[in-house]
Amino acid sequence: MDSCRVEGGVKFRLSFYELRIHTGFTPFIPDSQGANPRNEMDRGTYYWNWSSCCVQKLKSVICRRGENLASLIIMQIILMTVADHIYGNYVIKRLMDARRDEIVAIIESEVLLYRKSFYKAISKYLRNSGMYYVAAQSVKQESFKVISLLYKLLNIQQSSSIFFSYRTMAKRYSIPVYKTRDINSESILSLIENLSPDLLVSVFFNQILGKELLSMPPSCINIHPAYLPAYRGVSPVFWALANDEPYAGVTIHYIDDGIDTGGIIYQEEIPITPDDTEHSLYFKCCEAGAPLLMKALTGFEAGNVKSVTNENTGASYYSLPRKEAVCQFRKNGRKFYRVRNLRLAFEDYE
Repeated sequence: MDSCRVEGGVKFRLSFYELRIHTGFTPFIPDSQGANPRNEMDRGTYYWNWSSCCVQKLKSVICRRGENLASLIIMQIILMTVADHIYGNYVIKRLMDARRDEIVAIIESEVLLYRKSFYKAISKYLRNSGMYYVAAQSVKQESFKVISLLYKLLNIQQSSSIFFSYRTMAKRYSIPVYKTRDINSESILSLIENLSPDLLVSVFFNQILGKELLSMPPSCINIHPAYLPAYRGVSPVFWALANDEPYAGVTIHYIDDGIDTGGIIYQEEIPITPDDTEHSLYFKCCEAGAPLLMKALTGFEAGNVKSVTNENTGASYYSLPRKEAVCQFRKNGRKFYRVRNLRLAFEDYE
């Protein structure tokens, strides 16, 4: 028996009889003449669309009774990421492989820096980080965009390649993809409110969520490529290499009104090797972080997610890389990527 998505945001499968036994709540489903076919309740499984109030009633009954109906209720998840983000692409594909039925939308940020035009953002990067940094990041980004487009045009279905875009999978599974320059705009807030998600998941998203947005879903979580509370902020993988750290890390945490300050759900340390580039270390964070993120989603589904305080003790915050830091990064013998990284990119990562 297939499941069906119903109005109000819950996707489930239930027979009328099972629903009556579990909850004591008999749904009213008028036929074409407006009659209530209660005498047909035990004849098998039906699919139906409930109004939002009926869905809320079902949720409240489950919460009140504490019965294990988690297998009948499927979360609704909205993913937020950056358009053409090579590492976000990997994590989202892993999520779609495991939980595509629960993903109701993907929202892509179209901006390089929040609330700045492309030219102002590039200018700020050049002033702060220098030409070498901007050129290196641009080559990586544009290579991903161009090769991903070739995969699409040539219909290469190598989904395990980092160049295979999640957009192709989203189209296959009828998951809508929305683009925005401002996640807190009225149109996006209205969209999210109408979708009524149970969870917002940020996958390397580069915009700040406002208080109104944070108050909409029951929970908002983020995957951050650092071992919090150290290295809050921007480009933590770069900063860990520039500071010659022995370890990096990845953290799944709640989003609050601070920058990477929400409660920590799961995290893992990742040793840094002498051969690591920014690309290889970032990808290690993705490989370690994707399973942690899926573990967190399982916890939300079961209603047993636990977190620890994201302490300010030992915390550090970093902004855009400075030119001096880029010089130190290079003095440490680090590179943004190597030619063999590009070769390995055509091989399966999963």
